[in-house]
Amino acid sequence: MLNALKISTILLIALASPVVSMKADGPKATFVSIRRHADDRKFLTALNTLIAKKAKQRKNTFYVSKLDLSVGSGDELYMADVYWKEDNSIILLESHPSDWPHALLWSRRYWRLGRDVVPTLNNVGGSNYLLTRAEARRMIGRCLHGDKFIVRKRVLES
Repeated sequence: MLNALKISTILLIALASPVVSMKADGPKATFVSIRRHADDRKFLTALNTLIAKKAKQRKNTFYVSKLDLSVGSGDELYMADVYWKEDNSIILLESHPSDWPHALLWSRRYWRLGRDVVPTLNNVGGSNYLLTRAEARRMIGRCLHGDKFIVRKRVLES
């Protein structure tokens, strides 16, 4: 009986050890400036594509939070919040760098601050398309502490 208890204890410790170490050594958040990413030119293409299709003003100001590199866990799926000042919106950049040229235009999350922001979590209900004021403020704050881009809409001459 005593030997069985010792063996059970040893097996329990051996099985639990990798789980404990995985939690302790799990992926750490890594945030970098999008300007320091090797594919930063693709992001500039994304901004130009977005304003070509949706911008109403000639001058457009974007603030981009730092890229979260920990999301991808090896497959290079990066995330960042993009605050578009003139459009009064926040867009989620969530893609592989090869998809960046169209990532903002095709984003699953494009929040218009005048329409998609509600006072509290109770007002969100079950919607995936609404933000609380507090979350919108946090996202804009992250963006304002990131990179600033001023992009002018190109006017096509005929």
